[in-house]
Amino acid sequence: MAATGHETPWVAARDLAVLTLLYGCGLRISEALALDGRDWPIGESLLVRGKGGRERQVPVLPVARQAVGDYLRLSPWQPSAEEALFRGVRGARLSPVRWRA
Repeated sequence: MAATGHETPWVAARDLAVLTLLYGCGLRISEALALDGRDWPIGESLLVRGKGGRERQVPVLPVARQAVGDYLRLSPWQPSAEEALFRGVRGARLSPVRWRA
């Protein structure tokens, strides 16, 4: 079993990537799960749309970029620009209500 508690390697990598973005970059869960394929590759900062549609620039730590890259290398889905970066086991966008770490 992986460190995040899931036996499937790509799901464990996905969960670690999301957690790293939450804690390492200060993203809200809705902001992290709203990222699309167009947001990858992530640079030194990321423009996110938060509450009330307000945009804000957040710094991205190298460890967060690495975690997202590791997830994408293992993921069975490689997102296009319009598709979700983080997906569930059936391929749909993760929902903040349903996602749990």
